[in-house]
Amino acid sequence: MSERDVPVLEPIMPDVKRVVEAFLQNLSRAGFPFQSADTAAITALDEIYYKSVANNWEFAGRIFKRGGKYFYTSPRTLKSSRESDPGPKLPNVENIGTYHSHAGQFLPTDELFSPKDKLKAEFGKDVSYVITPRGKIMKYIPISLSPPGTKPPGSLGHEVVLRQGLGGGASKFGFHQQLFSPRELQKYGDRGDTIKVVQMLLNKRPPSALALLAPDGIFGAKTLARVTEFQTLNQLARDGIVGPLTRRSLFKMG
Repeated sequence: MSERDVPVLEPIMPDVKRVVEAFLQNLSRAGFPFQSADTAAITALDEIYYKSVANNWEFAGRIFKRGGKYFYTSPRTLKSSRESDPGPKLPNVENIGTYHSHAGQFLPTDELFSPKDKLKAEFGKDVSYVITPRGKIMKYIPISLSPPGTKPPGSLGHEVVLRQGLGGGASKFGFHQQLFSPRELQKYGDRGDTIKVVQMLLNKRPPSALALLAPDGIFGAKTLARVTEFQTLNQLARDGIVGPLTRRSLFKMG
C-alpha cells in the first residue's frame, strides 16, 4: 500500500488543525480588534503555540485596549526555552497585560505559572496569559488588579484556567502526532512548521549515515535523503514522501 492510498484512521482535533492551518498560511490577527482581553489573548496564544512547541522557544507579546476594543502585539522571541520578553508597555493606550508560551519540553512545571511568571505580573501590574505545551491556557491576575477584599494581605494574585489542554499523559511526540491530518503528505519542495516536526523526528532516529538536519521547515534535498534512508531502514515504500505510514513509524519510534 502506498502513502497516497492510506484511508483516514482517526479524526484530527479541530482546534489543533485550525491553529496549524493558520500558521501554514502565515496568518496573524495581531492588530485586529477583539471584544475582550481574554479573546485577544487566546487568539494570540493559539497563533504562537505550534511555533513555540516546534522550535522549543518561548514567544511573548502584549494585550492592550484602545477605543473600547482589545488588541495584541505581534509576538517576540528571545529564541530561548526558558525566557521571554513581551516588549515595553505601549504609550497612549490602556495596557492590560502580557501573553507568552511555555516552550516544548513537556515538563510538569511547564503546565503551571512559574514563580517568575507571577512576580513579573505583580511587579508590572499586568494580567498574564500563558499557553502550556499541552495546550492549556491560563490567566494570572496580580493582587494589585484583584477586586478589594478578594485576597488576604501580602498574598499573590489568583489563576483562572481559560481552556483545558491535553491530559497529563500526552508526550511531546504523541501530541505532535495529532497536529497532522491523517491524509496529509509532506514532500520535496514543501515548507512550513510541520516540516520542522518531521525534521526533528528524523534527527531523533537511530544513528544515520547522513548529517543531522537543520529544523528550518524546508523539505529540500537533505531532508529528502533522510526520509528515503528512514523508509529503506524501516521497509517502507522508498518514495521520499512523508505520508501516514512513514509518519506512523516516525512517531512510534518517538
